[in-house]
Amino acid sequence: MSTQSQTGVPLALAHAQQNFRLLELPDALLDLLTSQNPPVLSIKSKPAPSTASASALQKQASAVLCTSDRTYHLRQVHTSNSVHLTRPATLDAASDALPAPGISAVAKCGALLELHPVHESPVAALREAITRIWHSERWDGETIAGFSGEVVEKSKEEFYADIPFSDQECEKAWVDLCAFEFEGRPVVPTVPAQWMYWRTIFTTAVAEGIDLGAQFQIAHLAKTLQDEESLIPELVGAILRRLLPDDQMAGDDCEFAMDVYGGRG
Repeated sequence: MSTQSQTGVPLALAHAQQNFRLLELPDALLDLLTSQNPPVLSIKSKPAPSTASASALQKQASAVLCTSDRTYHLRQVHTSNSVHLTRPATLDAASDALPAPGISAVAKCGALLELHPVHESPVAALREAITRIWHSERWDGETIAGFSGEVVEKSKEEFYADIPFSDQECEKAWVDLCAFEFEGRPVVPTVPAQWMYWRTIFTTAVAEGIDLGAQFQIAHLAKTLQDEESLIPELVGAILRRLLPDDQMAGDDCEFAMDVYGGRG
């Protein structure tokens, strides 16, 4: 009968345990992180209202992990097996022996974080966050227009930082809402306001013989609309971005139009 001469690797439990969280990555995200140009990751969570109750705060405590264009729910899952994180260490031996190389368990993880793709749209979250509203309606031949709601002293980028979605998803929602920045602060127009502006844009295009399907004529339209003093230029730019195809909004002429109307986002 053979005997084993190896006694194994000594294992010790460190007295001071460290705090770690294990993160399980989906294959698609793992491929991105191991690529030559890995993306920058960020963790976001929706800020809770200052008057929220303890139960409401607990419900809003969930966080998401974002790449530039994708969002993943972070979900903590408890495991039935104990997972120890170890590192090489020199362990004290008996009084009559020299210290020996071994392994020290520096942390114990009883749970891991799973990532699940988020399929919802950030439109509702962005609309709720932007509290300044632009109204524009026509009653009995008279146009009634103005702002309402609280002015939040934050830029568009600062709003995005508090929306639990990736920046590119927030940007798409921004375009879908026809949101715009007025005096450096985000604003969302009402549906009637969007309709009135689009009707003015369309009527002007027809009157001037401007083909909205022709890319090079967008700049001509922008110059013509500059004479409409009742229009907010930033909202005109937002509506052009929302309703015209992306390929029509490319090119130097369209870049000029977006510069004129603040529609770059």
